[in-house]
Amino acid sequence: MIPKLALCGVLLSIGCLTPARSADSNEEILTRLKAIEERLDRIENEVAPQLKKQITASVVDEERKKAAERAKQDTKHFTRHELQGVEALYQGANRKLDQPESLDALRKLVDRYPKANRAGCAALYLGQRTRGDEQIQYLRMAIDDYGDCYYGNGVNVGAYAKLILAYRLRKDGMGKESEDLFDQIRSDHSRAIDHQGNLLLDRIK
Repeated sequence: MIPKLALCGVLLSIGCLTPARSADSNEEILTRLKAIEERLDRIENEVAPQLKKQITASVVDEERKKAAERAKQDTKHFTRHELQGVEALYQGANRKLDQPESLDALRKLVDRYPKANRAGCAALYLGQRTRGDEQIQYLRMAIDDYGDCYYGNGVNVGAYAKLILAYRLRKDGMGKESEDLFDQIRSDHSRAIDHQGNLLLDRIK
């Protein structure tokens, strides 16, 4: 697509270089130029959403590959039996996240298997399900200790925890630290996604 400003410059140059242009001819050029600009605006409005959708789909695919690679690393550090224990605790908690006993299962997972990828997911879940200082503690844990962990759908634990903590701190009146976290997402996690496959950047208000 030709940039509109460049196109304007070309057309205006033609008007300036052509000798003995009448006022009516110059007015005609400007009218046609305006029509072209309006057409380009319509094309951009039609194409931009679809283009963004395609780019986001590509990003989601890349993030899911990273998630699969991170999960695969656990096979180097845990036995099959241990991995079964990790998954049993995680899935047990995941099936009943709205119930108090799920928090106990998530805490056990973090305590028993602190180096597991699922421990990062558990820490972030705890950061979403708890309140007060405990919530901040778990969110910071997710950021500091599990920044390289992923949910299977491609959500990065560290990046998503920063988003949640940033809004929590903003609510608490800690605007400077909140904005620092938002800036980190913009600079360090520009391709991070949420659980719906949307860029975290689009969730920063």
